Amino acid sequence: MFTPKGPILSPSYRHNFLSHNTFSYEGRRLHPIETGFVSFVPDRSKSPQAGKIENGRFQFNAYPGPNVVRILSEKKGAFNKGMNQYVYQQFLPAKYNDESELLEEVSADGENVFQFALTGE
Repeated sequence: MFTPKGPILSPSYRHNFLSHNTFSYEGRRLHPIETGFVSFVPDRSKSPQAGKIENGRFQFNAYPGPNVVRILSEKKGAFNKGMNQYVYQQFLPAKYNDESELLEEVSADGENVFQFALTGE
């Protein structure tokens, strides 16, 4: 009989996000975001949880409590002949990813719907 190794998290310890989360940047809707990822980073005793942004929405598991939110989204840049491919560039300011200032509270019991209205400031 196979027994999984590592901690088993109960459903009350992790909670699913709903897929109604939305993004806008400087008042423009980002639907769909060409490429993107969002992560919710809890305190240091737990690992970050992340998921892909598709059509401006995301859905994945995250830990209840306060989480720093990091959002990565790239836009297609110029074609690089040497690499024979397009170069994608992060267009969101660092305050939304590497130096994130976004903090959201994840509920263990209620709905978790977040709307992010991002600015270039």
